[in-house]
Amino acid sequence: MTYDVIGDIHGHAEELRTLLRQLGYEERNGGYVAEGRNAIFVGDFIDRGPAIREVLQIARAMVRRNGGYAVLGNHEFNALCYHTPDGAGSFLRPHSTKNAHQHQATVDQLVLPYPEEWRSYLQWFKDLPLFLEIDGLRVVHAAWDENAIRLIRGRSFYDPDFLAAAATRGTPEFTAVETLLKGPEIKLPDGQMCVDKDGTHRADMRIAWWQSRKSKKHLRYCDIAVPSAADIPAIAVPPEVLSSLPSYGRREPPVIFGHYWFVPNTPDVLERNALPKLKLRLSPSRIGSLVPAGVASQNFFYKSLR
Repeated sequence: MTYDVIGDIHGHAEELRTLLRQLGYEERNGGYVAEGRNAIFVGDFIDRGPAIREVLQIARAMVRRNGGYAVLGNHEFNALCYHTPDGAGSFLRPHSTKNAHQHQATVDQLVLPYPEEWRSYLQWFKDLPLFLEIDGLRVVHAAWDENAIRLIRGRSFYDPDFLAAAATRGTPEFTAVETLLKGPEIKLPDGQMCVDKDGTHRADMRIAWWQSRKSKKHLRYCDIAVPSAADIPAIAVPPEVLSSLPSYGRREPPVIFGHYWFVPNTPDVLERNALPKLKLRLSPSRIGSLVPAGVASQNFFYKSLR
């Protein structure tokens, strides 16, 4: 069996169909099938794009009917919390201006016009695991962290207490789910701020958790930031902060993840066993493929639309 790992789609159904056809899949009963191949989706089906409903229809059909796999993305988790009352007159994810804007495309395309169908997708999101281990490969939306996985293994978002705890800042469940779905972060020094891709000013920065740092004792904040940016300070990370950061051991199984927006020309293999599933781009004419040696030997094809 060959597995095709497909990254954050964010409502771009036509690009997804183009990719599946180029991989040799044929459309049947609303999903896509290919002899000897199976898809693994890395989450983030919803928000942003113009065809969110179609993306969910395709992906769910492939998982339910054709033996495909999918992990939960942070946008699906956010949606679960956004639409779940907190018992105190609000919701687990506040309906702030920022949160509403991020989710608006899904609301306009699916929540309002197809409310019953949307409720079925919320139930499906609860079915999706936070991580996968398949034939020697690990798959997670943002970051593989053994402590987080140990804490949430066997838990389900069908359990309202677990969902509420995962949405409550300061709980162990919140930290674990936040790490797996959004990746670890550290505070910037001296009250400095950076600006993310959405123009939001942030006091925290995401770190490249996959880096091996055992032999690197003098690293700057800009060396470990992801994505790298001009406003990340070139200041040395204090040793006590550096020693506390998670990393991914070189002897660990290969791990594929999505979530991050990398700058152009970022290597497709970040470490020997860490493979980012880069975001879908909007130009089907530039579809490219990469088969890293360490993954091809295990019958995994790694696809990137760039």
